[in-house]
Amino acid sequence: MRSKVILFSLITLIIGSIGYFVIWSHWIKYIFAHIGAVGIIGLFPPLILGIIAVYLVDPPKQGVLPESCGGIVSLGTALIVAIMYLATKKRKALEET
Repeated sequence: MRSKVILFSLITLIIGSIGYFVIWSHWIKYIFAHIGAVGIIGLFPPLILGIIAVYLVDPPKQGVLPESCGGIVSLGTALIVAIMYLATKKRKALEET
């Protein structure tokens, strides 16, 4: 399972990076930037929370791109999840010794 997640993260990061730099002058580059972000974050719950945050703070308007993508919420959630995982892992290691 771990190797599949790593492979998926690498693929989305590469596709996102290539698409972002190849389609530089079009709004589609933002879609590729977010595909690359999936590769960096690698966690889907933070991405969903980021999308929800954008819709709550800045509801979409027809023909207008939102002011934010919710990336700060996604990264913050991913950071909290990573810290909790590492703390739990460290606690289990200490209990075993």
